[in-house]
This record gives sequence, structure tokens and C-alpha cells, in this order.
Amino acid sequence: MLGLKSILIFGVIALFCLACEKVILHDEPLSESEIISFSRDIRPIFNNCTGCHDGLRIPDLKNNPYTALINGNYVNIKFPQQSKIYLQITTNVQHKNRVNSTQVQKILIWIKQGARNN
Repeated sequence: MLGLKSILIFGVIALFCLACEKVILHDEPLSESEIISFSRDIRPIFNNCTGCHDGLRIPDLKNNPYTALINGNYVNIKFPQQSKIYLQITTNVQHKNRVNSTQVQKILIWIKQGARNN
């Protein structure tokens, strides 16, 4: 009976690890032809940031994130990979840990597509 219990526990742990690997390690690249919507795709990403960027710390990502990003010069449409917001989420350790690679791709594609408020 102890052997069956051990096998069952091992099986559950193995399934858990496989599930985590699928979710975390296998982000697929997004197509740049996919239209990225600020309201549908980008704003929800910044909901993870409103604990700090709540109107007291710039950029204000809680109350009007689009205006804060555009008026605060966080977006560089000519050179998207030089955008302040992109650099923050790809180089700053504190910010990198709050977004996954798919979210980073979405933000970069959104900027490349003209950073529209759609």
C-alpha cells in the first residue's frame, strides 16, 4: 500500500510540473500582423502595475494609463524598442518580474502599430 501511495504522489507532482512547464516556458511568438488593442490587450497588463503606479507615482497606470504613457513620453513610435515603457519592462528587474514574454511582445507590437487608443 505504501508503494501505491508513493507512486500516486509522484504522479501528481509530475503532472503539476508538466502543467507549469506548459504555461510558463512555452510562450509562443505573436504575429505582428495581429491588431493589438489598447483596451483589450494592453490596459489589462498594466493592472499588475497599479499597486505602485496608482496616481501618486508616474506614470499613472490606474486612472488614465493611455494618456499617462503618451503624454509622459513613455512611447516612441519611431523607435519602439527605445520606448521608456518597453525598456522598463525588459531591463528593470523590478518591472520585468511583473510581465511575461507574451505581454512584452504585445506591448512592443502595440507600439510598432502606432500605439493607438483603441
